[in-house]
Amino acid sequence: MTDAPLFGHLSYRQYSDHKNEVENVLPPRRHADHLMDIYWQRLQPLEPIVNEVHFRQQYQAIFAGSLPEEEDERTFVAALNTMFALATQAQECLQFEQREKASSTYFHRAWSLLRPEVVIWEPGSLAIVECLLLMSRFLQCTNNPHRTWMVVGSAVRIAQSLGLHVRDAASSNTSELYAQRRERLWQCCVFVDRAASWTQGRTSNIILSDPYQHFELPHDDDYFTKATEIYEISNHFMLSQVSSSSTLEARLGLPTLYKKEDYYANVMRFESCLERWQKGLPRSLAPVFEAIIEDTPSIRQRTVLQLRLLHARIVLFRPLLARLCLPVNRECQDEVGTQLQHGLVQNGGSLCVRMAQDMVKVVVASTRFDIDGIIPWWYRIFYLHIAGTILIAAMLRRDLWTVAAKQCWDDTMSAIHAMEHLNIFVKQCAEHFQVLSSKVLETHESDAHVLADGSYFQDIFQDLGFDQDSYCFGQEDMPWLGNLETS
Repeated sequence: MTDAPLFGHLSYRQYSDHKNEVENVLPPRRHADHLMDIYWQRLQPLEPIVNEVHFRQQYQAIFAGSLPEEEDERTFVAALNTMFALATQAQECLQFEQREKASSTYFHRAWSLLRPEVVIWEPGSLAIVECLLLMSRFLQCTNNPHRTWMVVGSAVRIAQSLGLHVRDAASSNTSELYAQRRERLWQCCVFVDRAASWTQGRTSNIILSDPYQHFELPHDDDYFTKATEIYEISNHFMLSQVSSSSTLEARLGLPTLYKKEDYYANVMRFESCLERWQKGLPRSLAPVFEAIIEDTPSIRQRTVLQLRLLHARIVLFRPLLARLCLPVNRECQDEVGTQLQHGLVQNGGSLCVRMAQDMVKVVVASTRFDIDGIIPWWYRIFYLHIAGTILIAAMLRRDLWTVAAKQCWDDTMSAIHAMEHLNIFVKQCAEHFQVLSSKVLETHESDAHVLADGSYFQDIFQDLGFDQDSYCFGQEDMPWLGNLETS
């Protein structure tokens, strides 16, 4: 999923050669209003990057021809086109080709206007930071993971150069709206940096200052705060999974944040953090387990937070599932250590599979309300892909491959098949999952004792290029999926 072209294949040459004067255009007002309504209702509640009050003022002014001279028109139009691109993708009723062509056109205009490869050499502004953050949310669903990473990094660096990370750095002469916009924009930088890191399975080593400085700001909502917190907690999960002892740190006498050998103890601490985070959820954002009967911004926020919590627990317990399902050899199993640690591995693996089952249930429930679903379709594909990889891992062991897991796998495949019309990649994902699951399940006819320890499957995953020493399934990317058709 790190380079899944959900929004199509974007070529740098396609939009770098466009003439800027041609791109500084807007669609007819009625269509623009329609796209903006979709953005405000369906996307802004989940990723509140844009300062809605300020943006609405600019939006009215640019169509009225009264945008103040001090405002950067080109950057604003670039941001506006990026929002049009995202809103277009959110319309599941559109044909795939129509949706991709329109959204691609809007995004090419935005990129050509802003020119991120040039803007990093020029003085920064709040508008540029905001536009780069918006662009990163579109790029994350394209075949350009590197560009996503660099755009987010550019936004964070420009924000720091503007002093957004420093409390009360704004001049005393500035208006309250401008001060609030600065404050919120830095929070968005923290939010997007952690979100991009988590989505790409990378650790974020940038130490970002506390994003919560003025709780009384009217734009600070509970959802945004809790979403940023869960990203921060999950970033520490991944840091603890990839960190190891450094000879340089030891030689210099520097403290080590996390060590892999301490992961068993860290699991308990991190689970406590998640429990505390969940208990701190306000009633309006508490997880919903009953059927979804309405579509409101609050319901969308609750659904996404619930999925992020399940995703966090999957990330936390996934190393234990990997240890349980893919032992390198019998000696590796013996290294697990004490009986208590062995029990932690067993329970952690089971919990990981259960979290994947719950994730599928939430995604399926979110698709039953109307044609566009409660949450955007690319969210649903992302979480189904995560849950699907865990369920395939569960197939490796009879004790994990329960009746409930089998039913959940059927539900997962049905949900993916139901969205094949949205993008070519979705169909490819379904085919890959089907081939890989068949390869694993056909070995269930083999000797039961071989199945019990999972060693039988080492050769299969080595042939596919799967790194069984990696803590996380597909942490960096999943090139082994591409080998399925030839394996």
